[in-house]
This record gives sequence, C-alpha cells and structure tokens, in this order.
Amino acid sequence: MRDGQVWLNPAANGMAHVACALPAPAGGCRPGGALTARHPRTLAGISPEGHLMLVTIDGRNPGTSVGVTLPEAARVMEWLGARDAVGLGSGGDTTLMVENTLYNRPRDQWSDTASHERAVSNAVVVVPRS
Repeated sequence: MRDGQVWLNPAANGMAHVACALPAPAGGCRPGGALTARHPRTLAGISPEGHLMLVTIDGRNPGTSVGVTLPEAARVMEWLGARDAVGLGSGGDTTLMVENTLYNRPRDQWSDTASHERAVSNAVVVVPRS
C-alpha cells in the first residue's frame, strides 16, 4: 500500500512470470503464483499516526486458516488502517512469536514432502527500549 491505496507491482518485485521483463509490456504483467495463490503472509505497515503494525496471517492449515493472496493481504492492511504497508514474507517462514509464545502454526510443504516447520534464517525482532 502507498498512501492508503493498494499498489501492487509484480514485475518490479520479481513476482511476475518470466515472460514479463522490465520494462513491463503495454498490456501489463501476469502475476506469478506467489502473488495470486493463498499463502501465510508476514506484513508490516504504518498507520497515519506513524504507529508500526506487524501482522501475521496464518495459512496452509485447512479448517483453521488457508492464507490470503497478496491483494487480499493488502486489503487486510487497509482494513486495519495502514497508510503504507509491505509484504515481508509468505509461506513457511511466516511465524509470530511474542515472549516465547508461538501465535500461529507455521507450515511448509513442497510437492514431495510432508508438511513441516521451515528453518528460517532471518527475523524482525522488536525489543523494548532500555
């Protein structure tokens, strides 16, 4: 989101099919599956007052949560009141922990394996000022 408007640019963000090179063709780019398929999502946004929003949307767990597409994730951030927002990750790396409590069910599944937790080598960590 930019200034309260949903803004998706799949070609510039590497989320368009390979056939869509930059500059984008006049007819636009067809977004890839990472954009249009339902996945868990990790999102960050800023409210009009300047407050940071960190949002986790669970997924890949039928009966509990199936995730969202990136356009749906943008609509969630809009609904929460974000002025600006960005997707930080999607899939098995989407995990929310607060004070050693896991708040979602991170799951990853490749076509030839059973669902499992993904080892993640990066994180956004929020700590109180000392």
